[in-house]
Amino acid sequence: MTHLRLISPLVAITHLTILIASTLITPAASSSQPHNCFQPSKLPHANHIFNAVHSAMRQWGSSVNHNGMSIFHATIPEHVQLYHGDSRAEPVRGMQWMAFEPEHAELFVKRENMGSFAGKIARDGNATMEEVEFFQEEVRYGNSSERLKERMGGWLHDYRTTRALRVLYLDGMSAANSKKGTVDLQDIVLLNQESENSIISDMDRAARMCKLFQTRAHGNIDGVIRMEGGFEAILCHSEDVLEPIRIKQSKPPAGDPPGLNANADSAFEYYRAVASRYFGVGGGRVIVDFESMVSGYAYLAEGPDHSKMRRIRDILPYAGTNLREAAMKLLLQEPQEMEHHDWQGVADMIVSRYATPLGLLAGLTDPLSFRKGLEAVTEPFYSLQNSQVDVAVAVERCAMQDIPTRYDDVLAANAIIAVSAAICQNLVHASAEDNDTVSMEIIQALVAYLNWPSWRFCKGCQPEEICWTPIWPLGGLHDKLNPRCIGEAPNPLEMSYWR
Repeated sequence: MTHLRLISPLVAITHLTILIASTLITPAASSSQPHNCFQPSKLPHANHIFNAVHSAMRQWGSSVNHNGMSIFHATIPEHVQLYHGDSRAEPVRGMQWMAFEPEHAELFVKRENMGSFAGKIARDGNATMEEVEFFQEEVRYGNSSERLKERMGGWLHDYRTTRALRVLYLDGMSAANSKKGTVDLQDIVLLNQESENSIISDMDRAARMCKLFQTRAHGNIDGVIRMEGGFEAILCHSEDVLEPIRIKQSKPPAGDPPGLNANADSAFEYYRAVASRYFGVGGGRVIVDFESMVSGYAYLAEGPDHSKMRRIRDILPYAGTNLREAAMKLLLQEPQEMEHHDWQGVADMIVSRYATPLGLLAGLTDPLSFRKGLEAVTEPFYSLQNSQVDVAVAVERCAMQDIPTRYDDVLAANAIIAVSAAICQNLVHASAEDNDTVSMEIIQALVAYLNWPSWRFCKGCQPEEICWTPIWPLGGLHDKLNPRCIGEAPNPLEMSYWR
């Protein structure tokens, strides 16, 4: 990674003060509405960049904001266990898909004369009506169908990495072969395929990315990490970086097929495994270099609707070339031994500190309760004296608390600092505002601007339930608008959100 200017402890506070002063605008200047929140003007999509950092390698946030917009260097350490489903027992060779969870790999265990629908549509980008019906029957009844029982077979492979693997992490639900923008980052930025009418099969997409890594990165990138219903690694030369642990046959149990309820429960276990990684793949299995971040949000023109789902195609008219050049430079960057900050950890501290109080404050209508709650949040930083100097000091003290005193001048750092400053500026401004209605509107606008995925997570799910939002290829628009608790596998007929 190219070493950028390091901010020293002696100038960190001054740098942050300048950043706050230069990136924050007044409500009157930011919108025609009378009461809006303070937002960064130098980095207008800092909130989206912040959320991309916070959601990296996390199933929930990457499902809520499913359009991949950012690329990172990442490392899969040595001795990490990965899984592969196949119709063959022979160890893998060449370009191969590897799952981080065995339940995910089971979806790709090929059946005789019939690849699973998940594998078919993921790799080829299409499926016949017979295969769609096969998939729906499989999800609904598991192995109970005689038609399926006859075709079941295949092998589940367990492998471990033989060395640390250097990969690109493509965020969002970048393994979802949909038309909503999930594959824009790969097709448009990496593969320079701009036409909306061009259809690339996932097998072709992966092969072309591996060729790109060989020609542009001189073979120094081993593959990519993407996400759908689980995280996967596409490894370009699997036999060079993996060793088999065990290869076992995967087939239905002997005897009579289990009942409908048993198989429904079995199907649900896959989604439970997906939900277990909602807030991180865990185990140190992937180390993301957040300081290497290249994001389409940094090139996106300023827009008033912060809640809109953006996509790479939105950037093409004015900054597509610049984004592509930045991505190509990322491919050429050599790994360097230098101190990197865990900017996701910093984002975690900010979200864990403010998500609950801001969510509660935004929903309050009683002025007395609102003022008490607001005072509890701002009291450590804000003097009761209403001088301009005190306001500036309070904002600076608040914004600095979770920021390292030394850091590189990189996109992830700047976005997190800008969002931290915006939170603190609005809290202090709302606290100093005498009009209760205006103060409440400031906090409500701040929450809308931040748009943290954790606020979309279901409340009150029972232990046997999971929170469900569309995860390709299943889910409806109602699931997207209102994630809900479910205690059984989602309806295999409901794919309307992705059409």
